[in-house]
Amino acid sequence: MRLLICDADEQFCDAARRHFSGQEHVEVTHGRLEDLPGDVDCVVWPGNCQALPASRLDAALAALLGAATLEHARARILDEFGEDGCPIGTTFLLPTAASSRAFQADSRPPPCAAFVAVFPRCREGPGLAMRGVLEAVARHNEAAL
Repeated sequence: MRLLICDADEQFCDAARRHFSGQEHVEVTHGRLEDLPGDVDCVVWPGNCQALPASRLDAALAALLGAATLEHARARILDEFGEDGCPIGTTFLLPTAASSRAFQADSRPPPCAAFVAVFPRCREGPGLAMRGVLEAVARHNEAAL
């Protein structure tokens, strides 16, 4: 498995490169998701505990992956956790309704998004979020075998 971390924030990318240095299957790219060459199997959608659209990142990911993706996340959170929302680090995979027009001609839209609750922010949030994403992908891959 290859982990590709892509962000438009150069400082974040520098920090990620330092954190993952020496990890042969981790690549950090400064840029936009739409500009990545080749196929991507899953995009991580960091969101709030209620899956409510609240940021420019939510708007960009909705345009890229389909607004229904976030709506499915919200419905699942309401069903499983109620109005208070889910705990930080909760992660689940969702199918996307992405339009291939948002991607380069040689790539396809990702078939799924890993929605992970990262807000409200807390000290343990980033670690819980990364762990949640990796565990959700591992569960998905085990079930697919």
